[in-house]
Amino acid sequence: YPRHNEVMNILAVAVSFGCFGTVFFWSYSTGIRLATLAMLSVGTYLVVVGFRVWRGGGSSAGIYLLGWGTFIAGAVLLVLKALGILPSFFLTDYGIQIGSGLQVTFFSLSLADRIRITQLERDVANQAMLEGYKTLEHELSRRNEIQNENDKLMADMLYAQEQLTQADKLSSLG
Repeated sequence: YPRHNEVMNILAVAVSFGCFGTVFFWSYSTGIRLATLAMLSVGTYLVVVGFRVWRGGGSSAGIYLLGWGTFIAGAVLLVLKALGILPSFFLTDYGIQIGSGLQVTFFSLSLADRIRITQLERDVANQAMLEGYKTLEHELSRRNEIQNENDKLMADMLYAQEQLTQADKLSSLG
């Protein structure tokens, strides 16, 4: 997906600019706000792209979305606790760490699934190549047979021509 790669490059530049600007141009709090906004944009974009790929038939993308879902759920729990909507308990206190750990696990599973798919595609391509080689070998064998038949016919024709030449010489003598 080259178009998505271009968008990700633009977002990466925006995040880098935000971090660079924090060091040299604006205050830390402004930099944090810009970085948070940029990361929210990147995260949202990655989820949207993952969903589109999953809808297009990418099984790895479904696992990828589970990873993002667990991380986002942990972040939502943390925000709800910070806003005073949820009380402090284990999941609200450590939800983002749990979500992040599950995200890494699901991303690893997604990557493993993508590697498996790539290996299957490679095996299919190798099988097709082997079939092509077999067909080529058969055609080459047939070509050699035809060439041998042509060589034999040529030898027979030259022999017959030589015989005719000899017969013609003998008939002119006598």
